[in-house]
Amino acid sequence: MTRHNKFINSLSLDLQSQSEKNIENNLVIQFYDEIAEDEEFYASRKWAGLTDDKRVIKAFNSFYNLTPEDKEYLN
Repeated sequence: MTRHNKFINSLSLDLQSQSEKNIENNLVIQFYDEIAEDEEFYASRKWAGLTDDKRVIKAFNSFYNLTPEDKEYLN
């Protein structure tokens, strides 16, 4: 990722790295809070889709017995 922010670039690499880890953690917490409001199927679908992992996506489709013809099928 290109860093174009002078403030961020003014920080040490250690501090940048730790801050990015904190941001990642906060985003994951925010994501789980958001999907907690969804029905289980849709929460699972969002989670599986965001993993970008074909194994997880395949497992999701299999768990819910989805085929490519189903509108909720993840590919």
